[in-house]
Amino acid sequence: MRRFAAHGYAATSLSEVARDAGITAPSLLYHFPSKDALFNAVLRDVWGGVREQLEPMLAQDLDAETMLAAVVVGLSSYERDADPLGEMSAALLGGAGTGAEAARDTFLPLVDDFETGIRRAAGPSLPKGAPIREVLLYIIFAHAAQRQIRRLLPEEVDRVEARESEFVVTLLRAALSPDATVSANP
Repeated sequence: MRRFAAHGYAATSLSEVARDAGITAPSLLYHFPSKDALFNAVLRDVWGGVREQLEPMLAQDLDAETMLAAVVVGLSSYERDADPLGEMSAALLGGAGTGAEAARDTFLPLVDDFETGIRRAAGPSLPKGAPIREVLLYIIFAHAAQRQIRRLLPEEVDRVEARESEFVVTLLRAALSPDATVSANP
């Protein structure tokens, strides 16, 4: 995870990973038949860690805004420790199918659980077709983009992060009330 996070998928070699782990490349290939298989295993581990961290919050009886804000705070605190979420997004968006298995079997079920929790918390007042999933995906990928942009423009990301909870609540209110006029002041 550290090597993928620090150097990206493309710049990480299996021989470097093996050396970091104190084994030979053939030994690594015994456990992971390809770099993509290793990357998928890393992503499953990362998203499993996110699930462990956020599951207790999803089980609580919270309102939808509080729940979404807690998800965002949980993702933010996890990202500060390492940058695998940004690397995952970069690899997934690269179009080569890198990490797709882990996205399908680990990431999307986690998004499903987030969406279910928020819909449950919103209750029957939630308009049919409210784009909760889309809001969640937007927030998750915005976080990943922030991590990449921080390398170039740290002060701009600090400005965004200072108002992030306000933006998240604005997005959620718009999702919960699609007919409402909602604005976020820059």
